[in-house]
Formats: sequence, C-alpha cells, structure tokens
Amino acid sequence: GDNGQAVGSFFTTSDFEPDGVSQGYIYDGTDFTIVNPFPQFPERSVELTGINSNGQISGFYLLPDFAGGSSFLLEGEDLNVTDLDIEGSDRTLAWDINDAGKVVGQFRIPDDRNSAFVWENGNIIEELEFPGASFTTARGINNNDSIVGWLTSDETEQFVNGFIWENGEFEEINFPGATGTFAADINDGGVIIGDYSDQEGNSIGFRAVETGAEIEILDGDTNIIDVDVILDFDSTRVGTPTSKTLTIANTGDRPLILTDLNLPDGFSVIDPLPNNFNLAPENTVELAVQLDAETGGAFNGTLELIATDSEENLFGFTSTIYGAVNGGRRNDTLVGSAVADALVGRRGNDRIFGKGGDDNLQGRPGNDHLFGGDGNDILIGGIGRDRLNGGEGNDTLTGGASIDRFIFATNQEFATEDIGVDTITDFDLVRDLILLDRRTFNAIESDASIDDVFATVTTDTAAESSEAAIVYNSNNGNLFYNANGSDAGFGSGGQFAILENQPELSGDNFFIRA
Repeated sequence: GDNGQAVGSFFTTSDFEPDGVSQGYIYDGTDFTIVNPFPQFPERSVELTGINSNGQISGFYLLPDFAGGSSFLLEGEDLNVTDLDIEGSDRTLAWDINDAGKVVGQFRIPDDRNSAFVWENGNIIEELEFPGASFTTARGINNNDSIVGWLTSDETEQFVNGFIWENGEFEEINFPGATGTFAADINDGGVIIGDYSDQEGNSIGFRAVETGAEIEILDGDTNIIDVDVILDFDSTRVGTPTSKTLTIANTGDRPLILTDLNLPDGFSVIDPLPNNFNLAPENTVELAVQLDAETGGAFNGTLELIATDSEENLFGFTSTIYGAVNGGRRNDTLVGSAVADALVGRRGNDRIFGKGGDDNLQGRPGNDHLFGGDGNDILIGGIGRDRLNGGEGNDTLTGGASIDRFIFATNQEFATEDIGVDTITDFDLVRDLILLDRRTFNAIESDASIDDVFATVTTDTAAESSEAAIVYNSNNGNLFYNANGSDAGFGSGGQFAILENQPELSGDNFFIRA
C-alpha cells in the first residue's frame, strides 16, 4: 500500500503440508500484525495476497487437505470481511487488488472449468477464458486494468504459458526455450515480473518490460519485427544455400546486450555475433542468416532475438521466417510446412509432401509421388509416371504427360472431411487410372471387381439411388461413392471427385487396392 504496508502469509508448520495451517500478516516496515478474519474457524489456512493504496486487502482461505476454499476482501480499520463467492465454485483464490478495488484470481467449478476472474463491487465483471485453455489464473492487476497470469492449454498439459490481458485481448508471454512461463505481477509502468522453468527444471526469475521501437531488425528497408511481415527467403535448390543480411539497429537510449538468436530448423547464422554482444544506442550491426538448403522442403518458424538493456530489462523480438528448398537432379524428398508452400521436384523421381496449408506441388520430369496433405492443394505431376494423392481438402490434380495414378485413400473409412472433392483436370482414358483403396471405400466387398460396383448415370439424383458403389455422372464429370446402394442418398459416402474434361469412364479406368 501507499503507507509502506505489505501483506503475506506464513505457515505454522515447518513444511508446506496439506494439514498445515497458515496465518496472514500485515507488515508496516517495523512490525508484523497477524490477521485472522475467521477466528471461529481455526482449521482454515489464511493467505493475504494483495493490498492497495486504500488499505483494501485481497486474500483467501483454504480448508484442510485443500478440500476447498473461498476468497475475501478486507477493508476499513476493523478489516471488515466481504466474501467473493462464485456460484458453483468449490475453490476461489483471490491473488491481487488494484486501487479501484478490482480483485483478480481464479476459481474452479468441478467437472466444468478452471478460469480466471475479475471482481468489483460485489460482482464478477469478467471471466477470463483463453480459447482452448484447461486452466487459467490471474495473478496481478495494475491501475490500468492490465492483468497478468498463466494458463495451461488442453493440447499441452505439461506446458504453461504466461499471458497479459488488456482491453479484452490475451497476449501470451513465453520466455524463449522455457517449458513454463509464470507471469506473477505487473506495475503501472507495464513492468512484468515472474519466473520461468528451463529445460533442466530450474526456476528462474525474470523482469520484462513492454517496449516500443527500442530495436529494429531490417531486411533492406523493411522492419521484420512489424506485425504480418515475413522474412521470406523465397526458394532455392537442394545444395544451393541462399542468405539475407539483416541490419540490427538499437533505436533506444540505452545499450542493448544481444544475448541469443534462435532460428528454426533449416536456417543458420553465417557469422554469429560474439556472446553478449553490446549494441550501443543509435548503432547497428549486420547479421547474415542463411537458408541452408541441405535437404528439400519448406522451412518456416520464428526468428527470435533476445536482448537485455543496461537496467537488465528483458526484451524479446520475433519475426516469421520462411524459405523453400526445391529438388535438384536427383531423387529428392520435399516436405512442406504448416503454411502454404510452393515445392518443385525438378528432375528425378521425387516424393513431395505438402502437409498443412494450401500448397502448390510440382513434380516436373521424373516418376513423382505427390501428397497434398491438409488444405486445398494444387498438384501437378509433369512428365513421367506420377502418383497424385490430394489428401484432405478440395484439391486440383493435374497428371501431365505420361501415365498417372490419381489416388483416393485415407487409411480409414470414407469421410468427406478427410478426402474432400478433388478436381482431376486432364484424365487420359488410355493411360491414366483412378486408384481406390478398399479400406476407404469399404462398401466394395473384397471379392468384387470394379465392373461389379461401377455404374454411369446422367444426373446426380440418379447417382444417389444407384445400386453401384462407385457412380459417375457423365454429363458433368462428378464421381461419387455410394455407400448404401439403392437406398436414398449416399449413406456415409458422397462426392469425392470431379473430372473436368468429362471423359467417358468405364471400369477399366479404375483399380481397387486391397
């Protein structure tokens, strides 16, 4: 508080044990005053967690064995108690209070959720739920209503992300290389304190300052720290690395110590800076970053520069970085990334995997295997005997010259969301085949030939009532999987392709793979 008071708690046992009892205290710089708002309940453990300039105190109590608990507000000379109960919660923990009397903390509703809250004047005014988080706690609030804390997501139960919440928006705070980041408090200047866990499990404190343009990382005239700017290396061939020279500029008024530069796989620094490089105010240093091109594929991630200033404030600067390495004359394997990639096999018998994003995959000369993966992809085989599998999404498949195989297989039972509706642009009745996997099209019995299960119709409505499992509408090129025979609709099937040139398909144009 403004009167130099601090609050806290101490345990009456030597160790923090489930059956131990804690007591709250107020410290005025000289003396400790023990505070127990519930003398009639000696079994309760009392924690005092925050005090504001008006002398209001936030806190909570816990029942033995941590079986439950509730939060409270203490105010006035007599430390009158106001309960901060939340309906349905069996444990409410208040962690901080600002000068406006807003209290932040966390609550648990069994078998439902663990969320953070903001309390004011007897009401919960905000419930903070980070999308996808299974646990959220608010640990600090300043007089600008900026809130910090941490959360655990459903997908990464072992990883903890710090956060700052301002104006209804979450921003994650993750210390580079840490397995967990815990933001504990924030002052009115935006300085955040907390701790993080390193890879060895050590807990290390940090002090982070939100900063404006203290540093620039320039690719030519473009500051790659700016939002939505990508450091794009374009594309190169396997064995032909390409590089960019970045200019790091200290635009602040204090020296910056450049402590660490982290790059995703596939990139490296040609001439690393010395450890703890000191960059003086209004000075620059150049750094050459290379797309290594040791293997083919798409490479992307985050370039992260870590620095501290002369007051040991921590700064982290990031930019998205991307590059593609295409094939050469040999047989290459090119693997895409989670974003939209453009990968070219060039010569050789190449295997190209798009993975995530709306990718453009080109085999060029050679007998190539193209796998689109997620997204609405464009696959072009080129010259050679190519095999094209679009994967999920609505893909565009072009075989090119020679004999091509258009593959529809998901390694599981047919589902429209897994296979999409692919467009085959250049099906050749003489040379090309449509390959169907029996595990995906499981209405095709093991002893059935394609002639037994294929039919041609002239309307989509007729396809729904056909007895055949594979039905082709020769009037528009639509190709269907009819999983329920002559019953209405397609059952668990549906349309999975359209042949753009509307060839006169027959059973000879298909192959069923067991």
